[in-house]
Amino acid sequence: SMCVPVDRKGKPRYPKGFDPANPGPAPDPERWLPKKERSTYRRTKRDKKNASQMRGPQGAASGSGASSSLDFSGPAKGSASAAAAPAPTVLPHEIIAGGGRGKKKGGKKNKSNW
Repeated sequence: SMCVPVDRKGKPRYPKGFDPANPGPAPDPERWLPKKERSTYRRTKRDKKNASQMRGPQGAASGSGASSSLDFSGPAKGSASAAAAPAPTVLPHEIIAGGGRGKKKGGKKNKSNW
């Protein structure tokens, strides 16, 4: 008959100055949250400035009333054809992600300057 070897478990090794009887406080549960979602996070001036900046194309009108009164591309407001035309539906694949910012092109790479 064959003997099955017994796996022996050695003593665990702890860091220098660590007391296993008194391990100390547990790690912060917010440690795995993104930095901006933590309760202790304070925004800098730059973050606040970027958050308050307007988004969208340069020179976009802030109010919807101003742009609709200046829009002469479609039929007049009083005409019957404007009310009969349904609003165009935007499909999910038509929405372009990435904010329209293109890929940055590289310049001259290995410029020997001797």
